[in-house]
Amino acid sequence: FPHDNSAIGISNGSPTEDVVSSVNGGPSWTTVGRVPGMGLLYLGKEDRIYGIFERYETTTSGTIRTHTAMSSNDLGATWTEIHPKFEGLPAKDVRITILAVDSTSDRIYATVEDPGYNRSKGIYYSDDMMQTWTLLDPSLKNIEPVEIVLAYEGRIFIATMRNGVLEYKPSHSGQVQERNNGIFSYRANTLMITHTDDILVHSYGGIQISNNGGYSWHQSGTDIISPSSMIDLPSGDIFVGS
Repeated sequence: FPHDNSAIGISNGSPTEDVVSSVNGGPSWTTVGRVPGMGLLYLGKEDRIYGIFERYETTTSGTIRTHTAMSSNDLGATWTEIHPKFEGLPAKDVRITILAVDSTSDRIYATVEDPGYNRSKGIYYSDDMMQTWTLLDPSLKNIEPVEIVLAYEGRIFIATMRNGVLEYKPSHSGQVQERNNGIFSYRANTLMITHTDDILVHSYGGIQISNNGGYSWHQSGTDIISPSSMIDLPSGDIFVGS
């Protein structure tokens, strides 16, 4: 994720993972800390980083997937376990696949999947450091989201596997609208909103851009095969993971 003009992420390692930072646009990276495994990171209020990491527990019924949640107040150098209860999620062993944090309120959004069938169980949110969760809207339960991006004026954009780009407006009684005018494919891979409020989406037609809040899209002229994530910095540089 971006922070000022640097980028922070996780690199593969074993048994722990390095938290790395780049301040020069990606040519070099510096290890700034470590976390217990691969997971999801997101920047919240006052530069606090939230992370959710998968782990497995052995019980009398077999091995189940659980999660550990952590936060960092020094940009990834040191981490504190949050000890969340995860109350309100549909099951203890669901897989949390996407994490997004409202940097103005620290509301945390997460998507969860059925552990056995990789089917979406909906989008949930938490206002108490992941202790309890509430289903955002039942109509978003089966959309197969791949990315959640929080936009201006409380708007939420969701990239999906089958429905292209959706916009959800909590302030309009949870109104859900498709934003696919000009998108080549309804199977989106990743989504990003820039610092100038342009929206980028990658689908099977390549990278497309909307300059009007998702109401129409045009081709960027650049394609990258199956990017997994895109972030931009205030400098205008864009990082793409593939």
